[in-house]
Amino acid sequence: MRKPRRRKQNDLELLPFNLNAPTKHDELMVHLDFADTYPYDQRMIIEDAIIAPARAGESPINSEHLCKSSSSCIVYAEIRNLLVASMSEQKVKKSVSVRLDQDALNEYQRLVEGAELSISDDMRLLVQNTIDKAESLGIEGKNVVACTFNWKKPPNAFPELVGHLLVTVTPPENLPEQVLQRLVFVIPEFWAPRNEHRESYEHFRIDSAYFNRVTDEKHIKTSTRTTRNVMSFHLLKNKWFVSIFDYGTKYSKEEMQAEIEEKITQHIISTIKCHLIGHLPDSRIISEERHKEMISLYEDSDIEKMTKLF
Repeated sequence: MRKPRRRKQNDLELLPFNLNAPTKHDELMVHLDFADTYPYDQRMIIEDAIIAPARAGESPINSEHLCKSSSSCIVYAEIRNLLVASMSEQKVKKSVSVRLDQDALNEYQRLVEGAELSISDDMRLLVQNTIDKAESLGIEGKNVVACTFNWKKPPNAFPELVGHLLVTVTPPENLPEQVLQRLVFVIPEFWAPRNEHRESYEHFRIDSAYFNRVTDEKHIKTSTRTTRNVMSFHLLKNKWFVSIFDYGTKYSKEEMQAEIEEKITQHIISTIKCHLIGHLPDSRIISEERHKEMISLYEDSDIEKMTKLF
């Protein structure tokens, strides 16, 4: 076994490794296009730090052992911020990893390979078909999502609270209005580099009003980057009421507004498209029964008052 080469700082940032952690034998990690994803020098770092030690039964350096079968050792390192520092100016293709149940994988292989197709070719076709279906809907953000901002003026009793936003969504023709209210959306986050070492921080934030939040265990979404309140929300009468917080951003109000509007519009449109083509999981759709319980707390007149921006 080659002696693992000492890696440069910031080459790889990997999850902690636990060799004795229980593994699931009925799952298989399918890693696509690994060989073409990273340049040669990065692949050698991965080989030295992860693959070679795992094959020898040793602990890989800062990696995560996810799946192991009797015939081979399948090791996947979830690499975060791989392209930092030395890779910042180099364009690299993304790699996608999918964890599949073994029975589902076997059935899928029999179907695809029985038609004399390769899994990679079928995956590419699946991706392209998904894109084509979404584009065929003809849904454009400017016709569906409207953002109205109300910025606070100093002096302000709460300096971090710099404004409010009312998002109004017009249902596309092929999406019933009642279904739109039951879709679960996720608040976008706004991070920026703090310094030249690429340490990032949340320079501003948007947050839902309490009446828009979705907190059920099945549907709730929280941030993976910081401790914060609920990020999952749904619309009330096609509206979402938002507060805007400034945590030391260098952006002007105009720049903040442009980025907020862009991210919100993209997320709402993408969520609607995914639902219409059957790509939105059950965790992102509130049941009719549960939705009735949620909105029964408010009268129509209450909703109008709560979502009044000015």
